[in-house]
Amino acid sequence: SSIGVVLVPDESAAFLQVLSHRGFKEKAVRGLKIPVGKGAVGKAFQEGQMVIRRNLPEDPRAAETYLDGRSPKSQIIMPLKAKGQMVGIAVTASCEEREYTPDEVSLLSSLCHELAVAMINVDLYQQSQKTLQWLKDTQEYTEHFIQEMLAAGGGRKGEGEVSYF
Repeated sequence: SSIGVVLVPDESAAFLQVLSHRGFKEKAVRGLKIPVGKGAVGKAFQEGQMVIRRNLPEDPRAAETYLDGRSPKSQIIMPLKAKGQMVGIAVTASCEEREYTPDEVSLLSSLCHELAVAMINVDLYQQSQKTLQWLKDTQEYTEHFIQEMLAAGGGRKGEGEVSYF
């Protein structure tokens, strides 16, 4: 059975919250907040380091937490990092005890890097759209202000001469 979750920092950057998940019961992850720097996941995020964990102890809450009710035996915690930014953490786990091959780890690392790049690009796009809207609003306001000034006769020195300052 496969279990996975992607967590991102909340607005305070003090906690990680669930962005997406698979293999968890909804009520187990809804509202979940993991303190940055606490536990394996919080520490991995804080340090920006991959962690491979094997021989995980039995989770006493497995029946309430996981869709199939079984506890994970091994997991990889992988940072979502690109362009010098930590944007989140991905955790994948297996209910079977297993060794992860270097190729599997490399593939997961590449996928996590690409996900981080996409998340950063979405954020940059949203910021650029906000800036573009601000510029449009400012231009409209400025044009309206100038039209009002000219209509009121302000800014005219004499016949055909306009003073801007």
